[in-house]
Amino acid sequence: MEQDLTVADLTLISVDDLCKMWRVNADWIYDMVALGEDKGGLPHHRLGRRTLRFKMSELATWLDARRSAKAA
Repeated sequence: MEQDLTVADLTLISVDDLCKMWRVNADWIYDMVALGEDKGGLPHHRLGRRTLRFKMSELATWLDARRSAKAA
């Protein structure tokens, strides 16, 4: 089964870039990562021990899920 890949699927965003886009501080992002994806934390990818990156498509899905949960 083939999927069409978009730029959002391939682009990795740094913590600093995510802070600027969402207007949050890095501590909030690290707290949301530490929460764990299974408990509603941010979906992320680790590149080495200390480097986190995020995919736009996964963040959009995460935001939609949070919005749906608040509406329910």
